[in-house]
Order: sequence, then structure tokens, then C-alpha cells
Amino acid sequence: MDAQAVSDKAKFISKCIESAKMEAHEVLWAFGAYFVMNRSALKGYPWVLKAVYMADWADNEDDGAEDPGFTEAKQSATPFLNWLATAESEDDEGEEVEVDGDGEDD
Repeated sequence: MDAQAVSDKAKFISKCIESAKMEAHEVLWAFGAYFVMNRSALKGYPWVLKAVYMADWADNEDDGAEDPGFTEAKQSATPFLNWLATAESEDDEGEEVEVDGDGEDD
């Protein structure tokens, strides 16, 4: 699974989330569990997180400490977390920040 797959299947994922009445922390837990079971996909996790966040399936209020693979996921997600912190501060100023596939801000 990568960010493109999440985006391509967004309608299906949304229906699953809605049908199961999942809250943000449950969505993050589910994605964390996937990455624990599929370690080779961990490299793309930051971009999957961005896709999850942009689809409004999760927010930045959940710290995820109880999620499976939290430590590895947090380490892998550092580029996304940096983008999120920058985007929030930039939103306060009315600007938008884009992240490309290499983890660098544009």
C-alpha cells in the first residue's frame, strides 16, 4: 500500500470507515497494524499518512502511542509530521505547503 493506492481507493476506504463508525484513532490504528504486518511498505508510510490526513479520516489530535508499530511508524512518518507542523503554521499565515515524494518541502 502506498499513498497512490490510498488515494485511488479513497471512496472504498471512506465507506469502510463510515460503515464501521471508526474514529480517527481507530483509522490510524488500522493503518499502523497494516504497516506492522507489511514492513516493506513502511518507507511510504509518511505519504500514506498525508493521504489519510488529507481525506479527513484522521486528525493530528491522536498521539497514537497505543497503535501497533507506533515507534517505527513515528520514525518513518517524520517527513509527514514536519510537513504537518509547517502546514499548520503556514495556514495561520494563509499560505499552503506542498510535499513531494522525496520528503522535501517544495
